[in-house]
Amino acid sequence: MPVFPLNKFFLQGSVTEQPQDNVRRTDNDAGPQKTRRRYTAKVNTFNGQLFLNGAEKKTLKLFFDNECADGAVPFTWIHPFEGTPVSMRLVGTPQFQHVSGSINQGARSMFFRCSLTVEILP
Repeated sequence: MPVFPLNKFFLQGSVTEQPQDNVRRTDNDAGPQKTRRRYTAKVNTFNGQLFLNGAEKKTLKLFFDNECADGAVPFTWIHPFEGTPVSMRLVGTPQFQHVSGSINQGARSMFFRCSLTVEILP
């Protein structure tokens, strides 16, 4: 399993967690809905941001395209809240926003804010 290639963590204050809805609800002819648990193991989704220079941006794009097969292959990275290594998968593509720097000064002088969505796998 690939390992996340950057020694980076989500920026403080940028992480949100969205636990998977794990309850199945069924309407009845009368009375309250029936509910049951869908899965014994569920996926939690996290959104967060990284601050990258141009070289790190290129490394992340290559990792996503090749080692993660555009998000189809899971990888190992540090859990955003627990700090332990876990298996996760990228959801969608990384989004990059140019923050500062100029290409005239070289890739390492350009800085980007990268938004990622990951699923923590059971």
